Order: sequence, then structure tokens, then C-alpha cells
Amino acid sequence: IDFRGQGSVLMTSHQANEVGRKRKQKTSKSLWVIQQEQEALKETRAGGNPADVSSLHKAPPPTYTCHRCGQRGHWIQACPTGGGLQRYSDNQLDAISVPVGRGGARVIVRVRQEAPEAFKAEITIFLAGQGISDSAAMRVRGPKRERERIAAMDALQLKRAAVEGAPGRDSDGTGEYQATRKRQRELLHLEWTNEDCDQAEKEEGLPLEEIVREVDLPAQVAKPSSGDEDAVLLRPTGPGWVQAGTMTATPWKGQWFVHERQEQGTGKHHPWLWFDARTGGYYIRSDSAASGYVAATPPNAPDVYGVVFRGGSSYLPPTEAPARKDDVQVVLQDLPKTGFLLKSPLVFLDKPAAFFAVFDGLRDNGAAADFCARNFHKHLLPRLSLRHTAWEDFELADVLSETFSALDKALLSSQAQYEGCSVAVALLVGNRVATAAIGGASVLLVRKGEEPRQLTTPHVPSLPEEVARIERNGGCVVDGKVGTYLLSPQPDAQQEEITRIRCATHSFAVLGLTPEDLAEIKDMKDVRKNFRKMSLQIHPDKVVESLRPAASQAFGKLDAACEAIEMMLSRHSEATRVLAGILRRFDQCSGILTPAEAGSLLGVSSVASAPSAVNSISRTLHLLMQGGDSEAVRPDVNRGLRILEDAAEVMKKVAEPPALGRRPVAVTRAMGLRDLKTPGAAVTCKPDCPDVVEVSPGSPVALVLASDGGVGPMADVGPVVMRHWGRPRAAALQLNRAARKETPGGKAVSTTCVYLDYDDPLQEVEPAAKRARTDDGLQARVRHILVKHKDAKDKVDPMGRGRVQPTRTLQEAEGLLVEVMDELLAKDCSNFSQVCRRVSECQTADGPLQSCGDLGWITRTSAEDPVVSAASTLKVGELSDIVPTTRGLHLLYRVG
Repeated sequence: IDFRGQGSVLMTSHQANEVGRKRKQKTSKSLWVIQQEQEALKETRAGGNPADVSSLHKAPPPTYTCHRCGQRGHWIQACPTGGGLQRYSDNQLDAISVPVGRGGARVIVRVRQEAPEAFKAEITIFLAGQGISDSAAMRVRGPKRERERIAAMDALQLKRAAVEGAPGRDSDGTGEYQATRKRQRELLHLEWTNEDCDQAEKEEGLPLEEIVREVDLPAQVAKPSSGDEDAVLLRPTGPGWVQAGTMTATPWKGQWFVHERQEQGTGKHHPWLWFDARTGGYYIRSDSAASGYVAATPPNAPDVYGVVFRGGSSYLPPTEAPARKDDVQVVLQDLPKTGFLLKSPLVFLDKPAAFFAVFDGLRDNGAAADFCARNFHKHLLPRLSLRHTAWEDFELADVLSETFSALDKALLSSQAQYEGCSVAVALLVGNRVATAAIGGASVLLVRKGEEPRQLTTPHVPSLPEEVARIERNGGCVVDGKVGTYLLSPQPDAQQEEITRIRCATHSFAVLGLTPEDLAEIKDMKDVRKNFRKMSLQIHPDKVVESLRPAASQAFGKLDAACEAIEMMLSRHSEATRVLAGILRRFDQCSGILTPAEAGSLLGVSSVASAPSAVNSISRTLHLLMQGGDSEAVRPDVNRGLRILEDAAEVMKKVAEPPALGRRPVAVTRAMGLRDLKTPGAAVTCKPDCPDVVEVSPGSPVALVLASDGGVGPMADVGPVVMRHWGRPRAAALQLNRAARKETPGGKAVSTTCVYLDYDDPLQEVEPAAKRARTDDGLQARVRHILVKHKDAKDKVDPMGRGRVQPTRTLQEAEGLLVEVMDELLAKDCSNFSQVCRRVSECQTADGPLQSCGDLGWITRTSAEDPVVSAASTLKVGELSDIVPTTRGLHLLYRVG
């Protein structure tokens, strides 16, 4: 029975229960028994006892668990609690069964613990009589609390709202329990005291921690379809449903609604989610099921939160190459619109939804950054679109991590595979922001009245565990750089030998042995002789104090290499020489194979012969792993096997890889950098995914996504972000200018700032499709300052002040406007007329001083869209952010 149904109530509770019983007997009885039999047999097979589910009078096997109450000793059909479960796990919530005949809906209230000091209230509303297994029709969560008792107080308030206000109705007749959602928004700015909790416990008659219980709510049914008195048609949750046509495939005959998705390649629409309007069940396709369909959790009813945000970016190119674009910023302020255009609709995602990112190119090149910027959202949106249920906090972090991994795999197969980039991203979903970062990029959080907090830690080669991992995978760290071939000149022979051993990628390179040298070895004493000779030079006792840590590391590596080579020679000398030859050839290519070099390494000339060559050589190398403990030789053999696989892949490519030489990087994790990930993963692509940030009323936040060295001193971040609150582009530019002073060599820096606030949390927010446009009559009196630059679209400006073409760059124009902004803010814009007369390059600056720079009354059609958009968000007496138009860059000052 649909508690969100349309129309008036046409049945009594008794009649509705009778209809439910008939429907259950007609469509669900056999499936119910089959499911329980499968569940019982699955569990009893593990215990080794037979079971006869058809005989309910017999005791169930000891391992059988009732999926209604979670207890053992009875069948689910004979559950004595009638579903009276006191506490539920996440798995149990997805398999709750509501008995037929109860009438109405069921509410489960609980407190979730997400971290040691993070608790949330959660209310879950179930429908009565939805087939075999009822799932959550709607879940509402309270704000994050530090104490369980306070969260339990929130849970009590949500329960009361659900009971007292159910079923709420909006204007079009669809009930969505608006009272519960309204109470949820109220809780965002309420703080409970111990006295409030004590009073609630007196009213309830039990401790707040024990309020988890079920509550039966009154039923509401829809109008039956004509010609079928037993039919009670229900409505699916969420937007975008259409009634199934006669040619549409459905799980079985009946009244169905389907949700369609557009295929990426062909653009054709096909159903992917089914809703049975008679039983209220949701289904998805499953190849493993006999019928081809399995029951699914009901979709998320997307909520529209009153979160407002502004995002802006700034980029400063490297000083030695001003035309080079090393970094790329992405700002997608309407993610559902982007998803619709890319055939990945996000109809079940909470709103607003937006995406921000900074891609910082490595190795003085922006190819990888450009590739990731163009493709990150193409990997993210399909993953968000495939999900029809609500997203948990940890799931948002997981989907970002999965996107990083998929994008890195695509990058390593592209033309930019040997380039790399660091990444920082932020995903806004409703009132939550999930962030992630990899490499030198970072994410910072700024709250009003608090010190800036770094959410992610840059992945730089300073942590001992990271250095150990890099060296285990054939890489090395020298002078704060990660690479595989860092043989730079050293001050003396002793230090150069220590560095050479530390940077050696395999045991043969450590001892300096070639395949020819191995052929001349007649006895293991020859290997030991070479070891003793080298150890006398690099032994920690033979070096100065400053070199002892590095010498100890090199000596340990030398000892391990000697043991590995002795073991390999004792097992199979010919296989040892084959492995040494493969590793040496790979070293000679500096870890980057061309198709010709890959063919030479495999000993073949055609791509078709590569797989058989790889198999033949691999069998030879596996001879070195036979004969007891092989841990000493395993790293070298595995490296050789990975080189063979990489050579076979390289031979399939037509284009030659770029001649990059030996270029180390200053990060331990990054996107791309194929030569540092193959054959050993000296650099990985696992991002940092910190806790989700919640935006709540009265607590606005700002996020800063910065490239390596993009924010300057931490002490400057807070004042800059606060001074330009609500002006993200100006704040990003100020942070970049501060970072440029601290960055050696004038490398490229980029920053994206995002300001988020909660606007009127108590106001009911309608879905975007239902909101009428109320701002068409915009009228704002605005004055402005215009600064031109040579990259502006309009080369000829009839309203320009003077006829001289500007020669300044975009970055220079931004810098000038930021200085002007600081000058205006220092005097609360009381000097706007004087500054406008001096700086502005528009003819309006030549007017009377009291109206200098006046654009008149701005309407929807009287100015360019960026000006109209900026003016509509300004309050009277407020200064805008930097506004780009076809004429140049503007500062707007609203006066009416």
C-alpha cells in the first residue's frame, strides 16, 4: 500500500488488508517459499544438516537464521515477533519483511556511528505489502554529532515528525513525508543540551539510546485501476519513470513502470530499472537469476538542499615559458546537466551537485593534466549514474578512488602515458562534499573563525615507509626526487658508488654483473669476491658520519643482491643469464621501450610472435623459482616477467614513445608516469580520500584545491580566503601570487577556491523542475571598473576609453584588478569613484564623479550573461568577484 499514493482514500483499513492478502497469495506465496528454502539450504549445507522447509512444524536446523528478527530457532514464516526487531544491521535493512495485513508503513529509527566521535540519526520508512522483501523507501539522516546521546535526540525528533506528520502531501498530490524532511533541516542548526535530553527521556519513559523501535503509520492507498477491484496501483520513488509499453520486456505480466537509460555508443534508450505497480517491488537485471531479474532496493528520492556555492580558479604559467599550460582546472557547477549531455543522467542524486578539480602537470609538461581534465568526469559520471540508491559518505570516497584508478589505466594507454600529473578534486552532492588528492596537489578546508586545515597530505618522498616501498619496487629516492635511473654526478667516488647501488633496479645492477660476467663465473667464490671488494668501499664503518645512513642502506642492498645471485646460479645458470640480459637491456633503454627495442628484447620481429616468445622466456625464468624458499630471487624474477609483458604490449603500438630521458619526479603517487609504474610500481595512483565535509546552516566553509606549491605559506591562506569571502577567483589569484613568491624557479601554480553556505535551511526547497522563475524581473543598479587585456574576444570596443590596443596579458590584468580590489576593500568601497576614474578603461569612467563607471539598471537582456549573473548575486553595497566578458575583466559594485 503506497503511503505516497495519489487521489483520495477509497478503502478502509480492513478492505486494504484483504486486498493485500489476496495479492500476496496470488503473486508472492510460491516465490516467498522458494526464497526461504534457498536461504535455509544455503545455511544448512554449511552445517551439514538436511532441512525440510515445507514442514514448518519441524524445528529449523541450528544454523538457520530468521531474516526478519535475526534470531535462530524458528522459521521466518513463524516468527513470533511479527517483525518486532529492536536493532538492525545494514544488511538486515535491505531484507526487512513487513507482514501483510498490518496496514500502512513502518518506520525504523536508529543511530549510526561513522567514526569514533561521529554519530548520525537515521530514519528508514518501509512500505507494507511490497512483495517478498521490503526495502527502504526513504531514508532521512540527521546532522553529524560528537555524542551518541545527542544523535539519539535527533532520531527521536525525526520519529515524532514521521508519526505526527505522516503522510504529508505536496501540491501535486504525491506524499513525501515533508514533515520529516522539514524537521531534518531544522536539526541542522539545533544544538541539544543535557536538559533537553533528560526531558525527552521523561516523555518517552526510557533512555534515548533505546529509542530504536518500529512505528506503524496509517495507510494511504491509490485509486484502483478500472476493471480490477483487487488492483492497488502504486507509484515509484524518484523522477523519470514511464509506464511500460506493450512491447517493453518486464519480469512478468502486470502493471509496470520502467526507468530508461541512454546507451553511450548508440544513444538508444533501454530500461534498466523496473517497478511493479501492484506489489511495489523494484527489480534490476541479473544474469545469475533464473528469471533474469532480482529484487532491488527502492531508489533514492533526491532531496534539494539549500546549499549555495561559488567556485573560481586561477593559473599562473611558469616564468620561463609563459605560453605553456602545465596545469588545468575544471569547474562543473551543474553536474546533472553535464550528465544529461553525456548520456549519464543523475536523476537519483541529491542536489545541488557540482565538481571541481585541479590537475597539476609533472615533468614540465601538461599533456597528462589535459588528458585527465578532459576525461575525469567521463569516468565519474557513469559511476554516479549507475547507482539509483542513496550514497553513503564512504561510498562517495570509494567512487572517487575508483575513478582515479580507471582514469590512470586509460592514461597509461594513451599518448601521454610517460607524462604525469597530480590531482585534487571535490565532489558536491547535496550538503556533502567528498574530496580526494594525489601527488603534490592538496585540499584545504577553511571555516570562519578557525585556522585552515589541510584535509590531504601531499605525497612527497619524505616518509620512510614510502621510501622503503619505492626501493622494493626498483626505484630510488635521491635529493627528494623519485626515479629509477638517478645516476647524477657525485662529489667523490665513494659517494657515487653508494648512490649507484641505492639506485640499482635489480641484483645484477647492484653487483655490476653482465650476462658475459656471469658466463665466466666458475664458482660461487667469484660472486663473494666481487661482494667483498665492493663492501670495503661502501661499508658504514668506512665512510664519514654524514654518509652512514645511505651507506647502511646500500650495504644491506649489496648483501641481499649477493645472496640472490648465488641462489639463482645454484638453481639454473642459463636461466640466470637470460634474466640478467633482459634486465640489462631494459636498463639501457632507461625503462622506456620502443616497439623496435621491445622486439629485440623478445627476439621477435612481428607482433603475432610476441605472445609465444613471452611464454617461452617465462618458462625459463620460472626455473629460478623452483627449489624451496625463493623470496630472495622473487623480486628480480617478477621484474623480468613484468618487463616481458610490457614489451609485448609496446610492440602493439605504432607510435614511438617520446625520448624523455631520465626525469625523476618529486612525488610518490601520481597519474601516469608509465616508466615509474612498469615493471615496478615505484609510483602508485592511490589517492587520499579524507572524511566527507558537511555544509550546515550557520557554518559556511571554503575549500582550496591547490597544485604543488599553489597556496604559499599556510599562515597566509586564512586571511586571504576570509578577505575575499564569496569571491573565489580573486582569492585563488591572491593565493597563487603568494605561492609564486615562495616557489623556486617560478614553476606553474594553480588554485581553485570554492565557497559553500546554507541558504535558509527552514525553507521548503522544491525540485528544480517545479520551481517557477521568479527572478526574470531582475533590476540592479551597478557601477563597474573595466580592465582590458590582449586575449579579450572583442578587439574593437566602441565603448572603450582610448583607442590604444591593450598589450597586457590575462594574468597581468587579473593581478591589476586584485590590487584594485584590495584598495577598495580597505576603505569599504567609499573610494570607488576615484579608483574607477583612475583605472577603468570604459567610457563610463569619464562621467560625473558621483556616477563614475555607472552601467545603469541591469536587466536580463541589457548586459552579457556573466555581468547579469554576477549582479543578481550581489547585495547593495557589495563588490563582486572578477567577472570576465568579451570586453575584458570587470569589477562590479551594486548601488541599487
